[in-house]
Amino acid sequence: MAAVGAATATLRRRVALTAADAVIYLWYAILWVSIASVFVVVAARRTWGEGSALLAAARGAAQGAILLALPLTVFALPLYAVRSVCPYNADDTKEKYIKILVPESPRRSTVGVMVSQVLEDKVILGGILCMPFFFFMLVGSLMKGSQSERIGSMLTDAGCLGACLIYCFVISPASILKVRRMR
Repeated sequence: MAAVGAATATLRRRVALTAADAVIYLWYAILWVSIASVFVVVAARRTWGEGSALLAAARGAAQGAILLALPLTVFALPLYAVRSVCPYNADDTKEKYIKILVPESPRRSTVGVMVSQVLEDKVILGGILCMPFFFFMLVGSLMKGSQSERIGSMLTDAGCLGACLIYCFVISPASILKVRRMR
């Protein structure tokens, strides 16, 4: 009878983890669509102007995806946090995960190990790569005056395009692979 109870608990656990993964993947997909739509909005506005049909469609897609992503974030972020630290199997031990989170390295200090782990993380590197583009957006939004405003608008758009590209092709895929490796 104890074996049946353990098997049932393991099955429930796997179903719960699969459901959590589904919510997390759906959240990433909606975020990707919203960021890609923002990219298309900026590119269409610059290329075809304010009255284009593509611009209207991209704005609608971006707004719809953002409206879906916001409430889903309330569920996806806590699930991601719990999913990232919970054991994969019932057989795994807590010590195994402590060794994964804090590896032993006799040659380096703890700070050195942490810095190297942070720099090896593609999500963190993508965030660092986005910093100059966020700076472009900030500087561009602060520029006033007729000529400066046009330059500021171009800087803001360039920053937005660069940040969107990095999110869609570096940060999002790396995050999804990270979730996939949690299995």
